[in-house]
Amino acid sequence: FVRLVGRAGGAAALRNASFRLLRGDVVVLLDDDAEPIAGYGEALRERFAVSPDAARPAIVQGAVWPAFDVDPPSAIEPVLFSVGGFNRLGERRRTDVFISANCAFPRAVLDRTGPMREDLGPGGVGAGWGDDTEWHRRASAAGFATEFDERLAVRHRIQAERLTEAYVLDR
Repeated sequence: FVRLVGRAGGAAALRNASFRLLRGDVVVLLDDDAEPIAGYGEALRERFAVSPDAARPAIVQGAVWPAFDVDPPSAIEPVLFSVGGFNRLGERRRTDVFISANCAFPRAVLDRTGPMREDLGPGGVGAGWGDDTEWHRRASAAGFATEFDERLAVRHRIQAERLTEAYVLDR
């Protein structure tokens, strides 16, 4: 069962509203500008086929391939991963960041970790991002491992304004 939830506010507010409506055993976060690649649904089903209670709960980070609005300028190529929003590029993989645009975890992780902080993202008093990173840090501190599953692959839109030298320097 999939339910689309709309709500005013930043990403954390929307995710938290969705969490409150959750009725199933598995939480999947997939941004509205992330397009699953063929086989995503089957891989997700297989990954969570065992009851979440029967296995050690873990956060599963999928492959997030960029779908650039424009070709990135060569000047930012050495630091292209710093624009955020993806963890795969060509043969390179970045596993040191958590990208909530494509992740899944058993409900037990959410029950223990709690909601995302709404004061960190856009509209909050903090940086323009970070609610998902802070949540992931809390989940990791609570003992939940993060596993990478290449089969849970999406293409995530990377806007043209993020592909500028000024944006990279600001980050």
